[in-house]
Amino acid sequence: MAQCAAPRHVYLDLGVNWCNTLQLHHFLPEVVHHPSRLRAPWLVFGFEASPLIAPYAELCTRELTAGRPLPPPPIIPSGSTRELRQFEASLNCSAATHSVGKHARSAVLQSCAFKALKDKLQLLKPDASLSSNATRMEWRLEQARTCPRTSQYILIPGAAGACDALPGSFVCPGSISMYGGAEQMIRGGLQPRWRKHMTSKNEQQKIEMHNVLQVDLVGWMLKSFREEDFVVLKMDIEGFEHIIVPRILKLNATKLIDVALWECHFTSGSKCHKLSKRLMDSGLRILYAEPFPFEKELHDSLTTVSRVKSRSNHSGPVLKREADGNISITSIVHGEVKSELWRNTKTTSKASVRRHKGR
Repeated sequence: MAQCAAPRHVYLDLGVNWCNTLQLHHFLPEVVHHPSRLRAPWLVFGFEASPLIAPYAELCTRELTAGRPLPPPPIIPSGSTRELRQFEASLNCSAATHSVGKHARSAVLQSCAFKALKDKLQLLKPDASLSSNATRMEWRLEQARTCPRTSQYILIPGAAGACDALPGSFVCPGSISMYGGAEQMIRGGLQPRWRKHMTSKNEQQKIEMHNVLQVDLVGWMLKSFREEDFVVLKMDIEGFEHIIVPRILKLNATKLIDVALWECHFTSGSKCHKLSKRLMDSGLRILYAEPFPFEKELHDSLTTVSRVKSRSNHSGPVLKREADGNISITSIVHGEVKSELWRNTKTTSKASVRRHKGR
């Protein structure tokens, strides 16, 4: 573990996708309102499991480390069907989507987008030197023990997992199977086995299996960071949060995390509101749920080709531990700020979180 002269500033971006959130830490209120954190060098680790996205993410980290802006993405920077709708006009898909009923529009838009982007999607190729090189990944993970003088952006081209690495290692033996072809890269990225069905909603979309290296995320965090470090953890990992968060709780790794942000994906075996409550009960200071209230500032900072519109009139719930130990929950629904105070987190009902989702 690094013995630095001063606490470090660390941002862990789990789910880099098209690099839209690699600089998210600069827009956090917990950073913006503390000039020393804004000026400090940051150690940024971006995890991206998709071998088709990793080459671009690698370029992003190189440019940002060099102090240059993000490079243009090779295709539209859409990470979901919702974001894909924002490119409807530029893809010349408006006529097709408006000729069908509301419930069929998503499928029609996907078909149209896949056809419009066919040539560019075929150019997305994996780089084995990135996604299949465990030795190189171990070296990159070891950089978490350094004391940087300038901000460093480091790509970890693998999945953040809850596996058990061998002694002296952070990369787990073997690999994990994930699913999705090039078309899935504009719908949310690769999906784990239990969400494989999410990749097969359109007949034009190919289903491919990728074997991806996996990192013992929590073990790595516990051996790399100290409680005095300022650590920001963001998760948008297509359901893996339901595996990683219980491990964070079991190994008491919340003591390392100052700010957590996530997009929690629905799964039948684990509930987002229960995980939120368990995280706050464990001592987590603040938890942002996507969409984040500062998304507009973040997306306005991106280059035009990398930008997707934010939902400025809506935000997910923000759970914050107040000085008296109570938990406040705030959200924006249709432009209206809603607030509530949990006086006893042990008896908080799931309705408290759901009321603030506005969904």
